[in-house]
Amino acid sequence: MTPELLQTALSRALSTARGGVVDLPSTVTLTRPRNSGDWDWTSNIALQTAGLVGVEAHELASTIAKALRADPGIAAVDVTGPGFLAITLDASSSRLAAEIVAEGDDYGRVDPAPETVDPAPESVDPAPETVDPAPEPTAGAPGVAESEIDSVRCAYARAVRIDRVASAAGVGTAAEVDPEAAAAGVEGRTSAESALLTALADFPRAAAQGPPSRLLRHLGEVAETFHRWADAHPVTPTVDEEITAVHAARLTLDRAAAVVLKNGLRQLGEPAPERM
Repeated sequence: MTPELLQTALSRALSTARGGVVDLPSTVTLTRPRNSGDWDWTSNIALQTAGLVGVEAHELASTIAKALRADPGIAAVDVTGPGFLAITLDASSSRLAAEIVAEGDDYGRVDPAPETVDPAPESVDPAPETVDPAPEPTAGAPGVAESEIDSVRCAYARAVRIDRVASAAGVGTAAEVDPEAAAAGVEGRTSAESALLTALADFPRAAAQGPPSRLLRHLGEVAETFHRWADAHPVTPTVDEEITAVHAARLTLDRAAAVVLKNGLRQLGEPAPERM
């Protein structure tokens, strides 16, 4: 489930809880927890709308949570603190990884705005021609540190290397195995898998909301989360181990991470080398 779909589900749950449509203020946020724990997303929707509907925030959060739990893409919803919603997505949301791989270069793509040309005035006195000095060449996006870019490149190269080794060992993708077996392979996913999936799902939103420094910060989080996941979840089985749907699902997730890292580097105007 993407952040956009989850935001829609939250709005629908609020409307269900109040028995009518409620316009969400711009202060309603959907954020990923800093540390991967027992949930994937947190929302302040109850805190920001309680005053609008005349209900105490914690009570409203509990009502929204009850309605939200009926959504097939939601595994659990907890109310924390004064009225925050802590949301855990269903394991089937792991299908998002396969969707990211299928979209490839188009995932999170932000097309540049079309250029507009003002019509020339009917008569213009010729101005003396001036030649500005050529600007110094600049590499990559403004405000982007090379060391931060390198950390993203390293994560991408590692994802490609994992794919290369796993493919050579005969590990198929989740789409190539029996669907029921693939579903079993992602049941009970770990906090590291949840954190990585959530970060990948949030890429289009980060890509669409500049500046480049924000996108780079998100890519850094993806890279860090990917390394934690890869350290704990081998994609290639050992010599005496059978290839299972678990390995196939992990390879799909690895490829999804590679897509996001590569697309993010491309949007920053940076190369994405497959070997470092």
